This record gives sequence, structure tokens and C-alpha cells, in this order.
Amino acid sequence: MTADRHALPLHARFLILAHDPATGRPLVDDTRLTVGFAGAALLELAHRGVVRVEGEGRRARVRATGVAPPPELAEVLERAVDRSPKDAVGRFGGASSWTDRAGRLRTDTWQRLEVAGYVRPETHKVLGVLPRTRWRQLTGEHATSVDAVRSVLDGNGSPDTELPALVAVAHATGVLRQLFPAVGAKDLKARAELVTKDLWGGPAVAKAISDINAAIVAATTAAVSAAAVGGSS
Repeated sequence: MTADRHALPLHARFLILAHDPATGRPLVDDTRLTVGFAGAALLELAHRGVVRVEGEGRRARVRATGVAPPPELAEVLERAVDRSPKDAVGRFGGASSWTDRAGRLRTDTWQRLEVAGYVRPETHKVLGVLPRTRWRQLTGEHATSVDAVRSVLDGNGSPDTELPALVAVAHATGVLRQLFPAVGAKDLKARAELVTKDLWGGPAVAKAISDINAAIVAATTAAVSAAAVGGSS
């Protein structure tokens, strides 16, 4: 990672957008954050041409194109290839996995952002015992991203070709709702869907965003439902 925000991968941009810059607190619960992060990592692979989505509906599958992934995303590719978008997100995002692979990548991504000068870690103890690390942001990247998202939602064009994908993931996870609470839910949904129709990469990447976005929503719903059932038993 470099200090050029346009060089930041999509999953890193999503992490920054999905956290309060001053406190480091996430804007949504950990389930949504993790699934969204996994989906953003998969979309980063689509943006790089490493994967594409073939087929329709239940027959849709994530296929490898032969393009080598960045080393830090090799496991995302391994877990996703030849799976449905929903399974791919679930297998890496924890909804259908016993191993917190997304958590490892998330920590690695925060550390890369620290090295690049975007954040610094602050560790506190929960109840005086359990350590918890928050990542306080050091640049105006969050505000810049929010302004860029607001502009594209308002119908203004943007040279940032990854913005539609960032909007798609932010909307699917509820981050968009937290960022723009004054906008009505139906209006916000309509704006987000309109933005994601104008996608980088042509039809193949547009399909990847559509299918993976649906997978994020499905995986989040399943995980939240499972947590609710477990808590009531």
C-alpha cells in the first residue's frame, strides 16, 4: 500500500469507510463488517481480473481467470474458486467457516494501513481484562471517501472507477445508512442501485458486483439469524 488512496485495494477502502475516524469504532456490527470485508476482498479480485462470475442464479460460480492474485488475497481466491458467490463470501467471511480467515486478512490490512501512515493502533482493555485494539485514522481519507460517495449518490460523475463497488458493499452491510442517516431508506437504496449500474470493468465485473453484493446480503442475514437463535436458546 502507498499513500495514494487510489492505490488502496477495495477491502482497505471499505475498512476505512466503515469505521469512525476519530474513535476507530465500527459503524456496523462485526457480522456485517466481516462479511462486507470478505465481499470487498472478492470484488478486489474481480476488479483485478483474477476472477469472474459465470452462470446465472443458483448456477452462478466464481471462476479463476489465470491472473495471479496479490499474495495477501491468495487465500481468498483459493476459498472462492468454483463456488457460488454466496458460498465464496461465506467460506472466507466466516458465515460457513470455522476459521476466521477474514479476521486474519483484516488485521493484516490494518497493519498495512498503519505502515502507509493511514492509521495507528490504540489498545484498551474491556472490563479491565480483555485487550481490544481500535485503529484511529490519521488522514482525511474517511472524509474524502464519504464526500466521493455522497457525490456519486447525488448523480455526479466520478473518475474513481471503484466507487460503484464501494457503494454496493457499503449499502449491503448497512454502512451507507450509518453515513447518510438523513436520507430516506428507500431513496438511499434507489440511489445506490442506480450507481451500481454504472460499473467499471464491463459486464463481467458488473455481474460479479451484483452476485457478490447479493451474497453479502444473504450471508449477513444468515449469520445474524443464527446469532439471534443462539442467543435465545
